[in-house]
Amino acid sequence: MASQMQTVANRVELIVVDNDPHKSAYAVAREAAAIYLPEEATGIAHARNRALTYVTESTTRFASLIFFDDDQTPRSGWLRAFVRAMDIDPTCVWTGPVRPTLDFDVPEWAAEGWPWSRPEYSDTQVVNTVGNGNVLIPLSLLRESQVAYATEFTSMGEDTDFFWNLRSSGYQVRYAASAIADEDVPPTRRTLEWASERAYNSALAWTMIVHRRERRPRVRIAMAICKKIAALAGAIFVGRGTSVRRARRLCDRKALRGLLEGFTGTNDGRRR
Repeated sequence: MASQMQTVANRVELIVVDNDPHKSAYAVAREAAAIYLPEEATGIAHARNRALTYVTESTTRFASLIFFDDDQTPRSGWLRAFVRAMDIDPTCVWTGPVRPTLDFDVPEWAAEGWPWSRPEYSDTQVVNTVGNGNVLIPLSLLRESQVAYATEFTSMGEDTDFFWNLRSSGYQVRYAASAIADEDVPPTRRTLEWASERAYNSALAWTMIVHRRERRPRVRIAMAICKKIAALAGAIFVGRGTSVRRARRLCDRKALRGLLEGFTGTNDGRRR
């Protein structure tokens, strides 16, 4: 990250938010000459809000804030790509590709890394979804909107809810195709159990967001349930298929369960 800062003429400050009560990131931050911000409240939302508060209240006039997660690594030209994006449109949020590092024997059911891959788009394209990390937010937008991450989300959904809120307020999110980050896939995330539980958690978190943000949430969720049932019915009709198809069906079933629990209220999104 420090080497990236030397590739642009802009003044860049590196901020490390440490969400570990044992302050495990302190030595790393000190070595990188970074601004160190400990956050005792556990959870990604609390950590991100700590960064938001710091940059919006700082006497230093920051132009933008880039969220970057500790399991991600920027590729060459990453920071320059975000700076160019800001030159194109300094009023919107920019997000870049996050690609899984498949430096292990990928299981047959996960061919081409589909459980960890994210959709990609054309450069400067307006997008509706933003994943974790690798996203630039102009400070002017943060001060105008005064949005914050919802701390009700304990494991997933806080980023989706945050950017849903921004888009609902009229702000655009655009794609910086050259601001590429690689993301580590640790052994704990290489199992079908993890992929299916993620599908369940993602669907459940989505219903929680819909309840928070939509005027007719049950209608929206019911439509998603019908769509998922139709997809599963089609998969049954074409037969068992490959291990990839079977794995995807399992994930779809777990996602359907999350949608149903969010619709009926049998899980409020906190017990995951």
